[in-house]
Amino acid sequence: MFVRAWNNQNVPKNRCVAYCPFHKYYLTKQQLKRKKCLGKQCKYLQKLEHYFWKERERRRKERKKRRNDAYKI
Repeated sequence: MFVRAWNNQNVPKNRCVAYCPFHKYYLTKQQLKRKKCLGKQCKYLQKLEHYFWKERERRRKERKKRRNDAYKI
């Protein structure tokens, strides 16, 4: 199934990681990074079920653990 993504591109829905109801389009991983939706903390962004979010959370926890381990002496 194809859905409308940024710039009216048709992409497979399984490649989409988020949906923006404000702009009414789906975002792929690359588009999400390019548009900086997460950095802007867009309140409209809706996460879709995708491995991207699990991987992102895993990396964040790993960074936090490394940072905490660096302060332990």
